[in-house]
Order: sequence, then C-alpha cells, then structure tokens
Amino acid sequence: MEERDQTILIVRYHDACRVLPPHKYVYKGDQITFRTIKTAATILIPNPQLFTTGQQSINIDPGKDVTLTVGDPGSGVYPYAVFCDATNDFALGGSSPDLIVY
Repeated sequence: MEERDQTILIVRYHDACRVLPPHKYVYKGDQITFRTIKTAATILIPNPQLFTTGQQSINIDPGKDVTLTVGDPGSGVYPYAVFCDATNDFALGGSSPDLIVY
C-alpha cells in the first residue's frame, strides 16, 4: 500500500471547535497532518499504537501543524479527542472524531 498524505483541520467557528472531517479512513504508514485554525489544541489519543510516536497527548499552537504517521494498531475504529483552548471545551466532530484504520 502506498503511503498517503492527509489533513485534518481543527477549526474554531463562532463559539465551538470542530474537527473536519470528523471521520477519516487511513492506512498504516499514512501521514496525517493536524492543522489548527484560530485555536491552540491538544489531541488526546487513547491508543498509543495509533501513531508511530506512541504519544497519547499532542499540543498544537494556533495556526500550526503537526504531522504524525499512522502506526500499526490493527484494523479498526480508533476514537480520539481534541481539546480547544479558545473555547475551553472539546471539539465536535458529529460525534467524537475517529480514524478508521484498514
């Protein structure tokens, strides 16, 4: 499988933050760029195997990017959470955002 580059936006819109798209289909080795717009954010990752860094918490400054490589957690749906500093609340994604690993 060829590695792919993908982007997930964390956007402050009025009084809420959103994760766009809320659900993302990915493969092992894909590069995922999380980009913040109008807020600092913290990504909380319950499964440390989801990304190759093994991190479970990643801070991103406003207007900045963090790129992570999808690890090998096994096929499945992996929810994560994004806390936005600008709203002092968790971002919405339709429901909790998730990565769907094939």
